[in-house]
Amino acid sequence: MKKEETTDLSAGAPGYVPAGAAPAGASDPAPAGTASAALARHALKTGAFRLTPREPVLWASGYSMPVYTDNRLILRTPRGRELVRAGMLSRLADMDLTTPDTGGQNRYWDAVAGTATAGIAPAVLLAEALNTEFLYVRSGAKEHGLRRRIEGLAPGEESLAGKRVLLVEDLLSTGGSAAAAATALIETGAEVPLCLASFSYGFEVTQETFAELPGDVPCRPIVVFTLDDLLQEAYSLRLLDEEEIEMIRQWRADPFNWGIREKRT
Repeated sequence: MKKEETTDLSAGAPGYVPAGAAPAGASDPAPAGTASAALARHALKTGAFRLTPREPVLWASGYSMPVYTDNRLILRTPRGRELVRAGMLSRLADMDLTTPDTGGQNRYWDAVAGTATAGIAPAVLLAEALNTEFLYVRSGAKEHGLRRRIEGLAPGEESLAGKRVLLVEDLLSTGGSAAAAATALIETGAEVPLCLASFSYGFEVTQETFAELPGDVPCRPIVVFTLDDLLQEAYSLRLLDEEEIEMIRQWRADPFNWGIREKRT
């Protein structure tokens, strides 16, 4: 059987790019290792991430950006789904938050909740792996039927009081959508100590967004792989040169003014 290719992430290794790091606290970075590297490489090879600093893409916000992301391409294949599941479980295992009790039930999480719609698929994968309940959170309450924002609650169940819920998102940019979902869960009585995402750009505003959430227990954003992981793999695959990597890091430091400053609007 062909041995799976991995990347040496240590300083001085061939293709190593110094982190040039995301702002402190932007979101807990993925630890160096094969899970984050393998998922970053798969994301690049599937076209889920397009790194084009010399030909920026216009985002829905109206800003020109050097990175375009479509995480649905990662989840399209069995290999991609396995990498997402394994990467998320690895991050939780680092924190000792995956171990089932003697009856096979997860002893830490009462439910996994995905953000609609992008966080639903990874949340289902994780809920199955953790042997726990699954919910998902809409961006707003439905205007028909039971008019619920949190789907998966049983008939007559209006509160999640006493339940510890793991929030799952596919991608963190400013963190606004995930924070809104966390707020909905917290207001229903749940404890939401973590938001686990496949990827984060590492914007400084992400941490600020989560710091403003209500509730007695802070919600901490953690991720499987980061922009630095992605850039390192892109350099290793010769998809970017050092100048292009630096352009993307400058964008991360000031994303909404980058296009204007570089006259790339």
